[in-house]
Amino acid sequence: MGYSPEAQTLRQPRIVDLPRSGDRISHLHLDRAKVFQDETGVAATLDTGDTVRIPAGSLAVLMLGQGCSITTPAQATLHRAGCNIMLSGADGTTAITTARPLTGRAKWAEAQARMWTAPNGRADAARILYSHQFPDLDWPATATIQRMRGLEGHQVKLLYKQHAARTKHRNWRRDTNGEDQPNRLLNLANAILYASATAAVTALGLNPALGIIHQGAVGALLFDLADIHKATASIPLAFDCSRDDDPAFHLRRRMRAYLHRNRVLAQHLRVLDEILTPHLDATDDVLLDEHGVVAGHTNHAPDADPIDTRPPPPDMEQLRQAVEDY
Repeated sequence: MGYSPEAQTLRQPRIVDLPRSGDRISHLHLDRAKVFQDETGVAATLDTGDTVRIPAGSLAVLMLGQGCSITTPAQATLHRAGCNIMLSGADGTTAITTARPLTGRAKWAEAQARMWTAPNGRADAARILYSHQFPDLDWPATATIQRMRGLEGHQVKLLYKQHAARTKHRNWRRDTNGEDQPNRLLNLANAILYASATAAVTALGLNPALGIIHQGAVGALLFDLADIHKATASIPLAFDCSRDDDPAFHLRRRMRAYLHRNRVLAQHLRVLDEILTPHLDATDDVLLDEHGVVAGHTNHAPDADPIDTRPPPPDMEQLRQAVEDY
């Protein structure tokens, strides 16, 4: 039996319905506990045999230390409630599950910020993305983003129409909330592409919210990168698998084969390199000041000892007397 609409709303709360970060409990650390999902929420069984409730909707971070385990349903509930899960060492001293960039420099993140704020930075980057998405089309340097967006939208619409006709889905329309097989499979295939894009963006230490063509969503840059492969992967494969006995299973296998065969992760990195290289700064480790930057790894203390040049401390007895007289 499926969930009722009311239960679905409770099971997948909207972001606006979740408690604000400032109103949440900062963190809860557990050692030697089994975290699981039961009929009413998330709970943990301690090594003493006691069971405690975990306030998923009121908690910011759940830290699981040594000897802990957690079930997949419990993780899903905590994720939907906006609670982050971190695996840690003894007493929470070392986090071991946070995403770690595979670069030791901030140059790529700085280049992304420069590209995003440059007058024509996003337009030039959009042209690169569109040229990878549809390499057979002409993307002139004089074309506006509006014109390029219109051309890309027309191509995607044609693809939907062609593949729907090929697989005999009459009067089909793209709807991210649709319950028909092609729409559900498109959502799944696109999610796989977003995961691949996340790996590339995280490796360079970029901000996924600073998109190029997309804007406003926290994963805008992920949508930009994933769009490159929708015409050749998610759209045709979703329609191809829509008639299978187990469509989701076959789609995952074919998407995995596509990612491996076409080295999609490596291509994401090459595209980001092509977009961001013009905005790289050649400076080494530097410090910021009012006039720009100064050299790093240097002690910039003034010649005079700042401790010796400070004014003498006030006479506290005189201050107390002045307050009493006032």
